[in-house]
Amino acid sequence: LTSGLVALERASPQGKLVIFKILYPGAFFPLSNILSDGVCTTTARALSDVRFCFITIDRLRQSMERDNRISLSLLKMSAMEMLDNENALFGVSGVPLQERVLSLLCAVGLQVGRRDRTGDLDFTLPFSWADLAALSGTGPEVLSRLLRRLKNAGRLDFQRRQIRDVWLQHDLDA
Repeated sequence: LTSGLVALERASPQGKLVIFKILYPGAFFPLSNILSDGVCTTTARALSDVRFCFITIDRLRQSMERDNRISLSLLKMSAMEMLDNENALFGVSGVPLQERVLSLLCAVGLQVGRRDRTGDLDFTLPFSWADLAALSGTGPEVLSRLLRRLKNAGRLDFQRRQIRDVWLQHDLDA
């Protein structure tokens, strides 16, 4: 992925697609499916305009057979992906929900939004609030209460999925 945002989704037991990870520029996907020779269980959906380089599995495997450095690079990328997933799991249990939500909003906003003339980040959330709840490791009702508290405290300004926020970048820097 060279630019833009991509959501990785899987079907829930009820058959609904649920976002479980957001990919940012530099991501190589779906790495776990490529290396395992397994059935692809993940759907990728562009959340913004994206640019990417498509490599067929046959071409990738041929390259891996010709040059062990490619295999080693993919192994390293896979290890980084596992560490990223471990960090996400740790974040769900070790980082307060408010900070998880603000960090996610900031990361997404910096990719798809723009700064207005006062420096505030302005963007439309490219997925649902329910998806944000799932990504944050909580339920929609809990997220709704948190968003109201953040809005009442002046830390987050939004209407529907349009977000204009003064504190997101500040919260990441703190």
